Amino acid sequence: MKMVCGVGRHAVCGLLAGWVMVSGWMPVAGEEPAPVAPLVVVEQADEPGVWSAVLWYLPNRVMDLVDIVRLRLKVGPGFGMTARATDFAAFYAGSQKTAFIGLPGPRYPDTFRYPFGLEYQRGLVIAGVDASDERPHPPRYGFSEVDIGLHLGIVGAEIGLDPFEVADFLAGWLLMDLRGDDYPRKRVELPEHGRVMSHFIAASEHDTTNRPAVFSGTQERLDYLAVHVPNRLQSQMQSFDARFAGEGDPVLVHPPMDELTMGLYTRTLVGKKTEIELKPDVNLDVDLPNLERRVSLFVESSSSDDLPGRDKLEREDDGWTVGARSKKNVWDISTDVGVRAKWLPEVFARAAWKPTWAWGAWKWNFEQRVFWESDDGFGELTTLGAVRWFADKRWVYRQITSGKFTEASDGYEWEQSFMAGRAIKLFDESRRAAGRSIGAGDAIAGYGLRASVFGSDDNTDQYRLLATYRWDLYRQFVIGEVRAGPQWRDSEEWDTEARVDLGIELHF
Repeated sequence: MKMVCGVGRHAVCGLLAGWVMVSGWMPVAGEEPAPVAPLVVVEQADEPGVWSAVLWYLPNRVMDLVDIVRLRLKVGPGFGMTARATDFAAFYAGSQKTAFIGLPGPRYPDTFRYPFGLEYQRGLVIAGVDASDERPHPPRYGFSEVDIGLHLGIVGAEIGLDPFEVADFLAGWLLMDLRGDDYPRKRVELPEHGRVMSHFIAASEHDTTNRPAVFSGTQERLDYLAVHVPNRLQSQMQSFDARFAGEGDPVLVHPPMDELTMGLYTRTLVGKKTEIELKPDVNLDVDLPNLERRVSLFVESSSSDDLPGRDKLEREDDGWTVGARSKKNVWDISTDVGVRAKWLPEVFARAAWKPTWAWGAWKWNFEQRVFWESDDGFGELTTLGAVRWFADKRWVYRQITSGKFTEASDGYEWEQSFMAGRAIKLFDESRRAAGRSIGAGDAIAGYGLRASVFGSDDNTDQYRLLATYRWDLYRQFVIGEVRAGPQWRDSEEWDTEARVDLGIELHF
């Protein structure tokens, strides 16, 4: 059994994305922010004398070392999952009342944290926007902490690391206290109640707008997140983009967020052996009108240079991609440039020619893409697709022929896919009206069948037949997806494997 989460790479992206996110927090226009809880102010003790500094030197280094890691076992009723890469990329879902033992993580602004205690939390946190309840014994995470945790039924575990505490530990040997937590210092009384996102050091008025102390249920949490996640990102992007307005040019505010989706997908394969894979997926595309008024910022959590028939679970997990995309396409040519956040970040660039034309009731799409990565060198991707709508544009048929070659690959990869389905409702109904090509991700509700063949050079590697069903779980915000069917792979000696994919997506 195999479980793949890609948490490390997602944590790296969170650290890089923080550079953009810290541009600014703003409340939503037209809304009055709720009162913000007073921040915890740490009163520094009098400057220690020479002998005091000498006596506390080694104990402080030990405490700084312990602050770096959170490693705990938990016992208590509930279910919950935590994944965070700083406060800006923090996620939580669950409800649990637990007792823990182990390394408690960063102690600041507290004076001392015991290696045991109680911890209560309930609610949802997405991209650092907190829709959890105020409860006693809240978790106390460091602002820059990278962490993952899972609690199932009655037992759980959590592991994390705080990069800022690493810097504080190293600087401490040079008598520099970056965190301000060295002894001796005065004891701090922290609030008895709190949420999953403590915000004891820094808080955002935007995050507290119209937020109750206790949510009435899941629907109220989802409604809160549906409004405040994009608004928080929008305001941060607006502040970042305003810096690029030219001298004398008007500042264009509220850049439109073309796309923001977050998903969690699982794949189960049952054959000679059973495989289970879990993978998150995030896509963000937002215009930056003041940056030369022709560039958008995009974030992808999986490679988009793979064959188009590879789904989110099959695409190469090369780390998060953060880059800029041209918006004024000359001769149907688009260009991207950016950084891919692997363990060792790499630079990438790509250009694509994407002409389209009509032939009777058929719409044809061609793409010739060339790309370069600092680690893997050059590559190219060629795709020819055709689409036709019929039955009063309720049903759609698509076919795709695609091939890919890279300097790092052993040969030429190719794909041939055929798709037919019923599009009950689309996010953008203008695509149906114009007879444009759509994929499963464009549908709020619908069903279809896809047959695909994959290979390399003159060899066939895989046959696959999958039925897909998508439906609206909650107000076109939460979308469910199920894919199921057989597949046959050369690597598994062509034995029949039953495949079931489950996915849940948030569309902001």
